[in-house]
This record gives sequence, C-alpha cells and structure tokens, in this order.
Amino acid sequence: MNDLTLLSKQLHAIREERRALADQERDIERQIAELMAQDVVNLADNIVLERRRGTKRTKWQSDELFNRLRTISRFSAETGEEVDRDTHLEQFSQALKECLPLTPSLSWRAGALREWGTDPDEYATCEPGRVSVKVEVKHD
Repeated sequence: MNDLTLLSKQLHAIREERRALADQERDIERQIAELMAQDVVNLADNIVLERRRGTKRTKWQSDELFNRLRTISRFSAETGEEVDRDTHLEQFSQALKECLPLTPSLSWRAGALREWGTDPDEYATCEPGRVSVKVEVKHD
C-alpha cells in the first residue's frame, strides 16, 4: 500500500470517528438538557451546567431591516438627537458592516442587530433551534 492510499484511509477513519463522536456528543447533550430542572444547575464538585436554547431564523425581511438600520443610524445613541449627514453615513455604514449577512449562512447577525436596538425575531420567521449545554468545571 502506498503512502497516498494509507493516508487517505487514515483520514477517512478519522472523519468517521469524528462524526460518531459528534453524534454521541449531541445525544448526551440532549439527555443532560432534558434532565435539567432549570437553565442553570450547580452540581457537586464545582460543576455548573447552563442550558441554552438557540433560534433558527429564516425568511428574513431584509428590506425592512435595511430601512430600520438607515433610520436608527440617523440618531446619536448617546443623546437621541439627529446627527449630521456625514455622521449618519458613517453610522449607517458601520451598522451595515456589523449586521449584514456576510457570513456563509447568509443570515443577518442577530447579536449585532440587538446591539443596534433591533429585535431580530421581529424580522424573520423563527422556530426553536438546537438546545446546547455549557459545562463549566471550576478548579479550586
């Protein structure tokens, strides 16, 4: 067996193992999330669990979001007063850079929209996303 064949088989085996581990991780995470009585649970041995619920957003109302960002960028975040044209253009450009869907998913950036005072759920069709569990082990 030549090096290319051997390496290809090793790579395939590693990827298969990673998929199996990812499936196992999702299953264990789902079980933990179902067993948790609250979103944050403190266990013995300094273990803290935090359950998080994701949101899957589709069918974005991009025209409305664009117009909202254009409107809110006309005002100062500190004072609420209308800003001059140059400042408005600068703020609008910044808002677009932060919020536009320039990611592989082509979804608007929900966190950035919230920072601009916009609830992303008002501009997309939402359904429950994956539930994840953060596990923090505190060392003394």
